[in-house]
Amino acid sequence: MAWLLFSNLGHYLTRKTISVAIWGVAEEIAGRTIEQHVYKLRKKLGLGTERGVTIRTAYARGYRLELCSETQTAARSATALTAHDGLHA
Repeated sequence: MAWLLFSNLGHYLTRKTISVAIWGVAEEIAGRTIEQHVYKLRKKLGLGTERGVTIRTAYARGYRLELCSETQTAARSATALTAHDGLHA
């Protein structure tokens, strides 16, 4: 799944596309199965806006690997630091 997402950076992949590519079946694989694989992929690779790469989920469209802009990443890092500093005040 990681290879599939990285090979299609910026493009939404439907559940059907993912299921055909990975399991070789056109039938709808249980939605929960794909969600669990995406969850585990995010966790194992440490994907998120703070790292600059995320997997976006869009209802009825699918999943998309995207690069976060430097502005978004910097703003989130600054917000996280401010929130962290507030905990120690």
